[in-house]
Amino acid sequence: MTEVGGGGQATKALQRQQQIRDRVHTFGSVTIDELVGLLGVSRMTVHRDLDALASEGVLRRIRGGATAHGSSLLESDFPYRLTAAVPAKEAIGRAAAALVEPGQAVICDESTTTLAAVRQLPSGDGLTVITNCFPTM
Repeated sequence: MTEVGGGGQATKALQRQQQIRDRVHTFGSVTIDELVGLLGVSRMTVHRDLDALASEGVLRRIRGGATAHGSSLLESDFPYRLTAAVPAKEAIGRAAAALVEPGQAVICDESTTTLAAVRQLPSGDGLTVITNCFPTM
């Protein structure tokens, strides 16, 4: 039977885990007690969510909580980088897109700055964009 109006358990877990992910990236660490209060769930539920995020490599479990991996704190997380330095990336994107002429091919990496450039490219000019960055596609 499906739950009506409240979303399924899997959806709720994903929402909690996103909140945890955001908090770890913002503050660098979280405690179990802090998450119990913030999320309004049991300690066991928080433990399960932290275990799931740790198995995905999102964070590192420590006694009583979790911390961000060093690389996460160095802004290597794609969703985090999408929100960082947006005006500068948009300006770079506009300048780079202005250099592209109809019929050319453009090769882009997975950086959020090149994503900003691709978003500025005109559509329908016979451009070929080659990338390994799924959000660009």
